[in-house]
Parts: sequence; structure tokens; C-alpha cells
Amino acid sequence: MKDTISGTYRTTHWNEQEYSRLEGGPRLTVAENELALEGGIQGKGIRRYSNAHMTDGTNLFTGHLSSSGRVGDREGGFVVEDSGTGNADGASGTWKIVAGSASGDLVGLKGAGTWKWEKDNQNAAYTLSYQL
Repeated sequence: MKDTISGTYRTTHWNEQEYSRLEGGPRLTVAENELALEGGIQGKGIRRYSNAHMTDGTNLFTGHLSSSGRVGDREGGFVVEDSGTGNADGASGTWKIVAGSASGDLVGLKGAGTWKWEKDNQNAAYTLSYQL
């Protein structure tokens, strides 16, 4: 069965640490944050990014999100590869469910999605197309 769900998530905790800075160039950081997911995914997530903060104010990031809770009437967890770009006005990214990462009632979960956050908004909106 293939389905598409949508919802929002809110960052409930953020910790970011710089590990490298090139003179006149980008600043590199690692960020770990916690999320509260609502809508098609009900639960919480922990995400860790590697960020490149460019001198023009943009940033590039890639990492993983571990989500646990419910997708529809099924309970379990899964991991997504999460990557994207951002600036002071917002950020957007893509999700790809990591093959073999799902647990509980979600074993076999496959899919991909997108998310978008806009400045002055506490929530980011996501859409996920998946198959079980």
C-alpha cells in the first residue's frame, strides 16, 4: 500500500557546536535537536546534522533523523536521511527512509518526503510518501 501523509514538527531542543572554521570561508558545525512530530507521524524525533555555514549566509546540512511513535495506526520507529539548505528566511530539505531501519509495526517501511520551515514560524511542514 502506498500512501502520502503530511503534518508539522516543532523543534523542542537545539544544541549546535562549531568544530572548524576556515579563515574567510565556511564554518562547520554539528547540531543535535529534538522534534515533536504531529499529523501523519505522531511522536518524537532526534536529529543530528553536519552543517556548513557559508559566508554568504546560506547553510548546507546533511544528517539523520530517528523517529519513534505512530504512522497512521501503526507504531514503531524508523530513520531518515535528512539533507537540505537554508538561510535567515527559512530552510527546506528532503527525507529518504533508510532501508531496513524501521522497527515495530513499521518494519518494511520505504519512502521519501520533503519539509519546509519559514522564518517566524515555530513549525516546519512535512510531507512523506511511503509504502509498507
